[in-house]
Amino acid sequence: MNAHRVPLFCDTALAGRIERVEAQLIAKGSEAAHRRRADGAGFVLPIAGGVASFAEEDSPLNKVAGLGFGGLPSAAALDGIERAFAACGAPVQVELAHLGDPAIGTLLTERGYRLASYENVLGRALGGDHEQVAPPGSRSGRAATTSSTGGSTSSRRDSPTPTREGSPPTRSFPVTSSRGPYGIWRRQRASCATSHCSTG
Repeated sequence: MNAHRVPLFCDTALAGRIERVEAQLIAKGSEAAHRRRADGAGFVLPIAGGVASFAEEDSPLNKVAGLGFGGLPSAAALDGIERAFAACGAPVQVELAHLGDPAIGTLLTERGYRLASYENVLGRALGGDHEQVAPPGSRSGRAATTSSTGGSTSSRRDSPTPTREGSPPTRSFPVTSSRGPYGIWRRQRASCATSHCSTG
């Protein structure tokens, strides 16, 4: 077996590294969106090793990401995040990796969040020649790249387009390791009263 065909095993340490990089990417993207706006509205707030971000209306960066590898978020921290999203008129969406601390899922449920959907995130070791696999009906893009003394990895988030029967098309990624399913938790209402999204 060629070196580049060796399967990549995603353990909690690697998942945590990817989550940290993704949280940094979300924060930087959100901050760039704030600089484009004349009113500078929006926020980036750290929370339990992750980040809560509101970039602008309908942005894919409006979410909480990176939780599960830096301890449980406190009730006070979650209260603040929920107020910040409410002030922006946006629901709270939390993306929680299945390799993260499962106690966070319980905590979110107790606060009125519901598991709304799943998202698969795939990764593979970089280096060597890799066949590009893009079955019809799927969309994919690189989410994060990290490196360490142990080598480099790349993660990829895939959002399958349903077929006529309503199920995702079958896809095969030959040299990958999944850190999904990735739970998407949503809370539609939060108590309001914060200035994070106030334009004065």
